[in-house]
Amino acid sequence: MGELIQSETGRLLALVQQMADAHRFEREDVKIQPELADLRGLLSGVVQRLESQARSRGVALSVHGTGSACVDSAVLERAVTNLADNAVRFAQTRVQLRIAPQGIAVLDDGPGLQAPLEDLAQPFNSQPTTIAGQQYTAGTAGLGLYITRRIAEAHGGQLLYERHHHPLPGSDTSASLPSPAAGHTALSIVLPEVLP
Repeated sequence: MGELIQSETGRLLALVQQMADAHRFEREDVKIQPELADLRGLLSGVVQRLESQARSRGVALSVHGTGSACVDSAVLERAVTNLADNAVRFAQTRVQLRIAPQGIAVLDDGPGLQAPLEDLAQPFNSQPTTIAGQQYTAGTAGLGLYITRRIAEAHGGQLLYERHHHPLPGSDTSASLPSPAAGHTALSIVLPEVLP
């Protein structure tokens, strides 16, 4: 009973935080305080916080690439955490956080978005998804993608979604059963400039 109460309390606290963030980022004049930041360190912090959740689901979580960018680290970390948390929740076996010249991408071998990103990245537009015949809710009222999109825009960038029909880079396809997803998804926070 105690574990259930703790789990529900955590879920409610996450919802309150998401609602506070949504209110903050709903305004057109979102204020960020950019400084040159090490993106690998930022992503490693996200992985460290989500590691036990990923392990409990049997999902491998990793960081790839290096680079730095002029960003508000705390705010950008919130956006990456939103994407990575969703990816861990729906991935089959692995989630990768990647730094690329265009920005930061969160890749996973899950089923992908069940509706267009433009529809899902709106507040209170949570869409249930069906995985292996079981229906799951998307978590916190559909605020995560909206907040992430607004954070990307505040940094002069954008949020992009792609579905690829080839396995996630680094996957050992010979060791696993064929997946109904047969590919991977990538949600990317495009930034104006990523330095090597």
